[in-house]
Order: sequence, then C-alpha cells, then structure tokens
Amino acid sequence: MPFKKARIAIPSFIVLVAVAAGGAQLWAEHQARVRVNETFAALPAGTTGHYDDLHYNLFTQTLRMSGLSVARAGQPQLAVQKVVLHHVSGNGTVETPYRTSTVTLVGIDVWRGAHHIKIGDASAKNVSILAPGIPAPAGTPRWLIAPENGTPVAVGSLLANTISDDQGMSVVALSLTDYQTGQLRQISLNHYTDSHGNTIENAAATAVDLDGLDRVFNPARYTPDAESWTAPRPLLGHLEIANLTTKGRQRDSHFDHLTLDTLTGRPFAAAPMPETVKTPAFARDAAAAIGIGNATVVNLTLQDSGTASTAIINHVALTGYSDGAVGRFAIGHVTVQEKGKTTASLGHFEFSGLNATALLHAPADASLSDLVATAQNGGLKLSSLAIAGLSAPLPNGGTVTLKDLKDSVTYGTPVQTDMSLNGLSIPAVATPDLEKLLQPLGIDPLVLSFSERGSYDEASGDTHLDASKLSAAGLGSISLSGQFTNLPRSLPANDDFAAALGQTGIGAFRISFSNESLVQRITAMMAKQAGKTPAEITDGARAAAAFFAAALVPGQADAGVQIANFLSDPKTLTLTAAPAAPVAVGSFTGADLHAAQAALNLHLSAN
Repeated sequence: MPFKKARIAIPSFIVLVAVAAGGAQLWAEHQARVRVNETFAALPAGTTGHYDDLHYNLFTQTLRMSGLSVARAGQPQLAVQKVVLHHVSGNGTVETPYRTSTVTLVGIDVWRGAHHIKIGDASAKNVSILAPGIPAPAGTPRWLIAPENGTPVAVGSLLANTISDDQGMSVVALSLTDYQTGQLRQISLNHYTDSHGNTIENAAATAVDLDGLDRVFNPARYTPDAESWTAPRPLLGHLEIANLTTKGRQRDSHFDHLTLDTLTGRPFAAAPMPETVKTPAFARDAAAAIGIGNATVVNLTLQDSGTASTAIINHVALTGYSDGAVGRFAIGHVTVQEKGKTTASLGHFEFSGLNATALLHAPADASLSDLVATAQNGGLKLSSLAIAGLSAPLPNGGTVTLKDLKDSVTYGTPVQTDMSLNGLSIPAVATPDLEKLLQPLGIDPLVLSFSERGSYDEASGDTHLDASKLSAAGLGSISLSGQFTNLPRSLPANDDFAAALGQTGIGAFRISFSNESLVQRITAMMAKQAGKTPAEITDGARAAAAFFAAALVPGQADAGVQIANFLSDPKTLTLTAAPAAPVAVGSFTGADLHAAQAALNLHLSAN
C-alpha cells in the first residue's frame, strides 16, 4: 500500500513543482517586462522606447527582445532586430550600472543626428552601461557618451561584424577587450573602407587611453574649462596598421605596415587646427607635447597627381622621441619618380642624438634670429649624421650624386668631431660659373671628397684641427691641421662677429697641397688663352714666384726656390707655421702686417 501511495504522490509532486515553476517563470517574465517598461518610462523627455516582443527565461536568466527601438522627438536613435541578454542586474546608476554577463545583438541601426550607422551583429561579455539620462563618469571619451541611449562604462570583450554608414564607410569586423571608463586594453579592426577611397586592411592597438587621445587630438575638446595636464601621459601602448591607403584631392599615400610603441602626450597650447599649426610657437609646443617610444613604417608611397610625381620610401624608423630629443631617425632607400621615370634617389639617411629641447621651450614670441642664436649657442645638438647613395637632378640638367657622408660629435670637454664626405659628383652644368671654370680645364664632373677631425673647447674657444682634407678626384688635394684660440662658436649675422674673429689666435698649423693634374691643366689652359707653350707659362710663373714668396714668407730666403721647384715638378707644396704664441687674426689687417707674418714663423717647402 505505501508503494501505491508513493506512485500516486510522486507524479502529483512533480505536477505541483512544474506548476510552481511555471508560475515563477510567468512572474519573472512579467517582472522583466515591468523593468524594461520602467526603463523606457524613465528615458529623458522627448525620448521613447519600444519593443515588439519580450521573453525571459528564469532558469537560464536570459532576456530576449525583438524589434527594440528608441526615438527622440520622433526621430530614430537606436533600432535592434534581436537582443539576447544573460544575467542582467543593476539599476543603471554610476554606482550600480546595468550589468549583463553576455549580450548578443542582431540587425543594429544607430543614428547620431543625420549620421546613420548599421551593424550586422555584435556580441559582448561583462557589459556595464548607465541608464539613459545618467551623466557619464570622468574619463569617458566625448564620442562614447550617449545620455539618451545609455553610456557604456565597462566591456569585457566585444565583437562587431559588418559595420557601415550612410557616408560610404564600412568595416568587416571590430573587436575590443577590457574597456573601463575610457581605458582600453586591446582593440582591432579588419578591412576598413570609405567613400573617398581610404582603406585599412588591419589595425590593432593595446593599452589605449581613449579619453586622453580624444582630449589631445580632438579640436572640439579645447574649451576654456577643458581638463589638461602638464606632463605627457601614456596614450597608447602599441599600434600596428597593415596596408593603409589615404586619398586626397591631389595627394595620395600608402604604406604596407606601421608599428608604434608607447605614444605619450598632453593637450596642446591651442586646438590642432590648420590655422594654429601655422603659428611657429604652437608648432614648437605641439612638438614638446608628444612623445614616441619607437615607430616604423615599411614601403611608404606618396603620390601627387598634380605634378605626376611619386616618392617611394622603403623604410622609416624613429626611436625615442621626447620633448624635442630624438634617439635615432632613419630612412632607407628613397626614390622619386616623375611621369614614371626615376629622377632622384637616396640609399640611406640617418641621424641620432638630436636634442632641440631648448628651441621648443624658447619664449612664444621668439623670432627666427633668436632661435638661430639659441641653436648656435648649444640649443641644438646632433651626435651623428649619415647619408649614402644620394642622387638628385639639377634644373639645368645633369645629376648631383653623393657616395656617402658621415658626421659624428662627442659632447664633452672638449667637444670632439669627426666628419667625412666621399664622392660628391657635381656636373659642370650645375651653374654657369662652374661651367665656365671647369670647361677650360677639361673637368666634368667635379668629384669632391672631404674629411675633418678635431676638437673644440666651448669654454675657452680653443680649437684643435687634427686633420682636414679636401680632395678633387684626379686633380689634387689640400690638407690642413692646426690650433686656434678664441674661435667664435658661430657665425652671427651682426657686426660683433668681425670683432670676435679679430680676437681669434692662429697657432701652429700645416697646409699642404698635393697635385695630381690640376697644375698641368691650369698651365695648359693659360697657355692656350695666351697663345704660348706650357713651358713658357711655367717659366713665367717661376720668375714671379720669388716676388710672391718674399711677400708670403718674408723670413725664409729660399721660399722662392721652393715654389719654383714645385712648378717645375708639381707634386706637393707645404706651408707650416710655428709661432711662439698664437697670433691674433686682427693683427693682419693693420700696420703690423709684416710683424704678424714674422710672428707666425712660416716655412715653405716643395716635394
């Protein structure tokens, strides 16, 4: 009998549980409708909400809606064909925002004024959003604030597909992770295009300060009461962009790949608009406001349809920029084409250790001459410079080429410099004067090389020129070494320079000319112009050498003989000075000229 009773009681119990569960389900769905309707009723004045159907599953805590729409003043603001929410909680306030563990949206339409955005579908996890009408917390970027629809304050992850707008923009996919009040851990975008022809294949960024970027680069944020900060703060941890193309009226650009690490910044002194960019003081402030850890661009192409020209840069790299100081900047393999033909090229350009901080922090009303003076007095420093494989066309025809240039500076006491220039080739047609000079000598092109190594004491003005040499390929070279005191640091454009140069002291030095063919070419040219033989020109020069030597080196009896010997067999001619003390440059312009020459203790030697 007990068993029979149990057989009757158990099904009855199940029925009762089912009825109770069904009742709870109906009550929960009713409450869900009430909550949604209350939310719609609390929308700001003039804003209304509507849905076609709503279902709530008590056991899975899933809310499903279809035909959701929000309008303001009769104009649509938001429309979603299908909404699925899991584990909804909160009351929409800043302290307790609406929360859902997962949300799925299908068929999304959003209107911002006349701007209409469509999203095929979107899914997100751990979403927190404010109720409509609740002010967004500090740090929320302006463009994300939506008081009529509710401002999102946190998103664990989001994936949106098939995004487009009524202005021709489209994005295949957009994803992000860990958004919290203006701060974003990661975001990526796939296949962006717009009606102007601008495209991005892929882009991804990490550690993004959305509010900071908006505050620095959005002109609308530059209001009198806008938040600001004095020192650059982190805005972006890492950025990668693949295959970006931008289109302009006449200028287009494209690169294969861009990477950027550690972007920092602060608001500029004025909004970043074209009118203010033209102000030198604003440009200096903007350069001081931004910092970059590392940046690279691969295969950059710049096109100008107006001139039918194209510039192609294979590689650009920047390392460590902050407050006007650059650790390293390099450009690799540049070609410039006009109408499909290469007109200029550059193999490599690089500099390191640039410091222009003093120029950026010059007074706002500083003139160009003030900035030049600041730069000359230590406000601009450069540790190294390198150029290789330069080729540039000239307006008059021909091409200037440079094999390489290297320059390095070691700042200390004294400042040490080492510079070399190799293979600078200049065609005779570069200038009319150069053509007149080179053609009679049978020289085309003129190929020059130059090197210099020395040191400079900024406090005393003492300069040691260890070695300096200028060479013309196939013609000859001239070299100089020596010591100088009180040498002016710069070449100011005022009358003080003449007085400063007059105080410069000439110490021991050595000047040497090594001939390859220059003397013979000059002799042949003069002979042709005078209708004489080269031997006659040489004999006349030997006769004049004695008078020239007596004026140049008054203390050396055989100075004329040395010059004559050089003219007879032109190999090397050397002039040395060994003064007991530096001789002031100013002493050569007065009545003491001969005494100054004697004080230099000059000596001339040939071959």
